[in-house]
Amino acid sequence: MKRFTFYIAALMLGIFLLGTSSYAQDKAQSKKPVKVQKQIHQQKIVYTCPMDPEVQSDKPGKCPKCKMELEKKVVKMDTQAKIQKDVYTCPMHPDVTSDKTGKCSKCGMNLEKKSMKKAETKIETKSEMYACPMHQDEKSDKAGKCSKCGMNLEKVKK
Repeated sequence: MKRFTFYIAALMLGIFLLGTSSYAQDKAQSKKPVKVQKQIHQQKIVYTCPMDPEVQSDKPGKCPKCKMELEKKVVKMDTQAKIQKDVYTCPMHPDVTSDKTGKCSKCGMNLEKKSMKKAETKIETKSEMYACPMHQDEKSDKAGKCSKCGMNLEKVKK
């Protein structure tokens, strides 16, 4: 009977200590997020397609247009200004862009209007893309060989 009472007392003491320590940890952690939240509000992680920079997501995955892996980019919140710029692109040739309406220089289709933030247009002009001369759907952000025919990928001119 003394052992049973001893085990009950030890169990009660353990539960008390566990509850106290978890409460203390919760209190200590509740003070930390203030600094972390400031950092989160200053930066934003965006996943963009290297071929189609207008495609953006808040989580990793594949581009719905070209099926390439989305790349992680850390963007400062002040660079994501809400200033919109209208850009016209060809639905078949995303590398053909214009600031006015008109027709695609490659296929003659009407250019479609896309509103883009200034930060996105800067990303678009800096990225280099490579494509197969025989298979325009084979695109990469690095030089290499076409997976269909083995030809060298050529740099896409903007």
